[in-house]
Amino acid sequence: MCGDAFVTVRNAFGGRHLLLGERSDSPGCWVLPGGKADPGEDPVDAAVRELEEETGLTLFRSRDAHVVGAPQLVPDPRAGRRAWMVTVLVTFDLGEFDDLPTVAPQPGEFERVAWVPADTYDQLVQYLADNYGGKIGVAHQQMIAEALSA
Repeated sequence: MCGDAFVTVRNAFGGRHLLLGERSDSPGCWVLPGGKADPGEDPVDAAVRELEEETGLTLFRSRDAHVVGAPQLVPDPRAGRRAWMVTVLVTFDLGEFDDLPTVAPQPGEFERVAWVPADTYDQLVQYLADNYGGKIGVAHQQMIAEALSA
């Protein structure tokens, strides 16, 4: 089981930003921070741990962490064309910030991390293409689209 962290903030003008990372092993592929739960680890705790390991952003499991829906079966192209994994989407709304929280790719994890404008899924996709020549990884496309429209 995996836990993926869907972390959002709002700027002073109300615009929503989503934290994404560009995979080191797949240039141009942007995904949510997250990963496999350790033995006996809850997927929410895994999402919090992976978030810090991959972006340097420290959050704590709190009442602000919300599991969205049931665990989802998503493709895992890194393991092969027919590989799948089960993941849980955990959302964190950090509220409004004058300056976006500082994040940085951690060694061996992401090539880059960024707060990406995400008022809509289309805005997010366009921003990644225009500013990074990137796209959302296949495993997270539907998950992110549904979470942004909720």
